[in-house]
Amino acid sequence: MDEKLVKIEELTNDELVKLYQDILQHIKFLNDSIINESDDKNE
Repeated sequence: MDEKLVKIEELTNDELVKLYQDILQHIKFLNDSIINESDDKNE
């Protein structure tokens, strides 16, 4: 998989919004994973 580096300044507003939403999804997923793991340890 080739990584393509893009300058933030070159992104359009729509692309920035999509990127932001993708990041939020990843953060939410990570948070859910961490919460689930800590729940398991409490039992």
